Amino acid sequence: MNAKPMLALTAALWLGIGLSGCSDNDEDAEGTNGGSEQTQNADAADAQDASTSDAEAEGAESKAEASTSAIDPAERQQVLENSLRGNFDPQLGEIRYLVGWADLNDDGQDEAVVHVVGPMVCGTGGCDTLILQAQGDTYQVLSAQPTTEPPIALGADSHDGWQDLLMQRHVAADQPSETVRLRFDGDSYVEADGKEDDATGGKTLIEPFDSLDDAHPLFEGEISGSYEMSEPPAEASSSSKDAKQEDSSIQEDSDPEAAADAVEEEAEQQQDDSSPQQ
Repeated sequence: MNAKPMLALTAALWLGIGLSGCSDNDEDAEGTNGGSEQTQNADAADAQDASTSDAEAEGAESKAEASTSAIDPAERQQVLENSLRGNFDPQLGEIRYLVGWADLNDDGQDEAVVHVVGPMVCGTGGCDTLILQAQGDTYQVLSAQPTTEPPIALGADSHDGWQDLLMQRHVAADQPSETVRLRFDGDSYVEADGKEDDATGGKTLIEPFDSLDDAHPLFEGEISGSYEMSEPPAEASSSSKDAKQEDSSIQEDSDPEAAADAVEEEAEQQQDDSSPQQ
């Protein structure tokens, strides 16, 4: 047997086995690398989940802290008054307010709905209604609605997470008031489209009132007017009429020609009375 072919065959077989072994080793290496990548991806996902959980926990903790730091209900009236004084000029004289409290945005803290009244801050169509939200240790005006009046009540619907409000508004001084609905537009309360004559409300926040004495004082001062329209007393009207009549008679007596005519008539009357009768 020729030795050279045998040696060549043996070398080929040996090379084939070596190449096959290399291929298997490469596959094993690829499998090992793939498993390592999967492990790394799983670790990254676990880290992301842990980060999300931590963020949620921090959010819940912040919310709990905010709830704890809410304005004390026993002090909120005074805090509200201090905030309102920063929005009105004390030179306007007597200013009073009525307030209703409600959690309009379901954040666990009541907002203040305030109706401001006073001779110098109201018009023929009504007065201002303010919606204020707690910001730290004060109240900020979220919305101001002019020419409104009570009753002011919660609406049945909500918009952008804030509950609607119902109140009365005068379109014209010589016409009766009508019910308007205010909805939240993302930044403030605005009047909703359409009439709300048949609107049904929930809890009444501010009842109708008859006098300034029914409201809380904001600025003390001399009342230079009145929220109610009052008729003049009957005696005063009668006295005024008599005074006008006296003024008229005085003006007549002060006319020289009229006075001369009166003297002449009186002299002729006396002459007629003194003449003898036949």
